[in-house]
Amino acid sequence: MGTGPWQNKIPQDLKGGPARGPKFFLPRRQRKRAFSLVELLLCIAMWSVLAGILLLSLDVGILTVKSEEAVVKPSVALRESKNIYRWLQKVMIKACIERRSFQVKYYSGYRDFIRIQWFDPLETETYRTEGRCWVAFESSKNLFYSYAPAWHTMTPAFTLKISNGQKNGQVVSRISVSPYCLVTLKEE
Repeated sequence: MGTGPWQNKIPQDLKGGPARGPKFFLPRRQRKRAFSLVELLLCIAMWSVLAGILLLSLDVGILTVKSEEAVVKPSVALRESKNIYRWLQKVMIKACIERRSFQVKYYSGYRDFIRIQWFDPLETETYRTEGRCWVAFESSKNLFYSYAPAWHTMTPAFTLKISNGQKNGQVVSRISVSPYCLVTLKEE
């Protein structure tokens, strides 16, 4: 390369210099003060892995999946069946006082909820057991369990089996609703 008049017009910091290798090998005062994209992505990846390990080790519950094979203690399921019993009594009293009809929704198999469909106005009320027990109808037929406020009757009567597991659990109690809306709890 020759030297010419154009060499004098270029400022010294733009002329370049000897090849020094990657910038992260340079002393701090010669580097730029910002992070490169690679450094930023590496830092985010490391923090994500550490946060994931921390969540899994603490078992916060954000990443846990409810197991279908979970079996709770029979005493817990029995206590929850008493809560369901009281909730059904409350529903019957509310229906009688407000003179509203409702229907108990039938679901086959064991579920961790009971759903009531109120009429006039149309509303849905759900009791969730949150896995403390599992509820199934004694009947194998898909029937409409309806309450008639004029006669204070439930047609047809039904029985709920309360179990401490969805598939492998034992039945801890049964809740029966008679045609005259008498709710009874029988412990097994």
